[in-house]
Amino acid sequence: MIIPSCLRIEPGDVIAVHRRWRGWLPEFGSYLSYAISAKIQRDTGSPINHVALALTPKLGVEAQMDGIQTVQLAKYFDDQKYGVAILRYTGAAFDERMAVARWAAEQEGEAYDLRLIVKIKLTLLMSGICGMELMIKLPDYDNVWICSELVQAAYRSQGIDLSPGLMFPGDFYRNPHFKTIYEQAIPGAAPQRG
Repeated sequence: MIIPSCLRIEPGDVIAVHRRWRGWLPEFGSYLSYAISAKIQRDTGSPINHVALALTPKLGVEAQMDGIQTVQLAKYFDDQKYGVAILRYTGAAFDERMAVARWAAEQEGEAYDLRLIVKIKLTLLMSGICGMELMIKLPDYDNVWICSELVQAAYRSQGIDLSPGLMFPGDFYRNPHFKTIYEQAIPGAAPQRG
């Protein structure tokens, strides 16, 4: 897949992803990641079920079941597999967003935080039983990450606190401090801006 030539992805941009399940199966090693993404999408009611962070116009960093890794961003421009939105944080200068990206890149090789996925599921289950929304406290950053936690921590590393609680992938898409600079094949309405 090819990133559209008119698109100028910058370091620190958030790649908000809608993973599709139509007519294809993920590689066996990433099947659990896709299952978790689908569950997050259902539980949060958002079409966005994964986020990555741009390092360069062509490379990003993301948390997957096999850990934190650098990826080619072009893979997300396959509209048979993905819908994608590129989100730019408007409250930071280019140099600050570059520092966000550098911090995230330094996490490459760290582990995926499966414990947090279990905690999220239990919290969502309890909020459904109690009939109220519960905020998930941000865990201490112990170098294990889920996708949204990694992106949120990268911004926090530069003193940019996006939320007092854990953000889900769709929270970036709805956050009024992020400007959508590109969107392709995201199901549903345009992003809601606070």
